[in-house]
This record gives sequence, C-alpha cells and structure tokens, in this order.
Amino acid sequence: LSLSSSLLSMQCGTIADVVFDGSGILPLVFEGVAWGIVVLVCSAIMFRLCGALPDIPVDDPSDATRPSVVFSGDALKSALAGLLLLVVVWLLLSNDLKGQAIAAAVIGGVLTGLGGRLLSPRVQPVLLFAVPVFVGVLGYAIAMSMMQRPADEMFVTSTLPTWAKVMPLDLAGGALAGVSMGIGWARGMLE
Repeated sequence: LSLSSSLLSMQCGTIADVVFDGSGILPLVFEGVAWGIVVLVCSAIMFRLCGALPDIPVDDPSDATRPSVVFSGDALKSALAGLLLLVVVWLLLSNDLKGQAIAAAVIGGVLTGLGGRLLSPRVQPVLLFAVPVFVGVLGYAIAMSMMQRPADEMFVTSTLPTWAKVMPLDLAGGALAGVSMGIGWARGMLE
C-alpha cells in the first residue's frame, strides 16, 4: 500500500474495516499525522481570524499564532494533558463499535482541554486542539509494538490492543469538540 493511498484513505469506518482490508495499523499512523497537521493549521487559522480567547490577556492578538508562541514551553506543558486520551481510550473502549470510539475521543479531548488549560492558564490553546490527534498516533505506535501476530488475527481473537481501535477521523472530530468543551469548563475553574 503506497503512502499516498494511506494518507488519502480517510478511514471513517471501524478498526474491523482497517484490519480486514489487509493494510494493518501502519496507514493509520500516516493518516493520524496528516489529520493532526490539518487540525493544527485549522486551529491556527481560527485563532488568527477570530483572535485570542478573551479571558487570556495578550498584548498583540496576532502573537497567539506565532510558532514561537504556539510551541512555547507553556504550550508544550499544557500538551502533556493530551496523554489522558490514552488512559480514556484504554478504560472506555471495550469493543470496536464506532460510538465507543467517538465517545472515547471526545472524552479524551475534554480532559485534554481541561487539563491543558489548568496546567498553563496563560497560553492561548492553539496547539491543544491538535494534541489528542498526535497522542492517538502515539497510541497506534504503542499498539503496533504490542502486536505479535497480524492485526486481523488479533482482531478475531479479541487481543488487538485497544489504542488501535480509534480511527484518525474520530480523533480529529473528538479533539475539536472535546477540547473546546474542556477549555470552556476550565474557564469556570480559573480566576
């Protein structure tokens, strides 16, 4: 399977569709990275067009989307909250149903937004929206390192690692919806 077809596969199905098409988990890594970049660019564009969050004072609203600000130490510290996505997926995903995958991605996004905003309350959360997608890619890498047999065999025997069961598009949608909710909830907890 070529890289271009992997990036363009846009998997909207479940993990069953992925493992039985013979391509394995690796194309999900490439697609996840592509979706993470798309979400990051969209987030930067929205912050550029709409301005900074009103409860985080900035001298110049265009500063929020400068790479040195988006990837600052505080922004990277807030991104650590994205690791909560792996915990949520591990705890909540018990089968390959699409609804469970989307719910896990949204709840992981909520915890990322909430935790990231509480960890770094003075940084614009441009990066935070893409973090769950990139953490999901980390989950695919972990899942691939745990796989001892082909993905389709592991799926049939219910031994496929849980972190491989959320599709990249689920991660992207869950990140956009969930991080927004988490940031909103964190606003009520911050002065």
